[in-house]
Amino acid sequence: MQWLFFKQFSRKPFITKSRHLTSILPKPEEYHQLIEQIKEPGYTALTIMENHLKITYFFVDESYSIADISLLSYTHMADEGGFSLQELPAIQAWIKRIQK
Repeated sequence: MQWLFFKQFSRKPFITKSRHLTSILPKPEEYHQLIEQIKEPGYTALTIMENHLKITYFFVDESYSIADISLLSYTHMADEGGFSLQELPAIQAWIKRIQK
């Protein structure tokens, strides 16, 4: 449950919102200031995920679970919101494991 709450309150407000403002809404330039404000907390959430995935294969008990499904939803599209996963190799490897 902790990862489901994390997704809802620590990742979604930044990664998902940035993607919506950048890729979905017309005229993303109008939201530039807001997008910049949510970058730091978004990268903080990604770093928390990265650090956890450095020591575990999946998010819960070394097995694929609803936590992985939930967290994958916008993490694998983070670049569409302006977040690079280039320096987050554990997240990249996790995404590949799930997409197999």
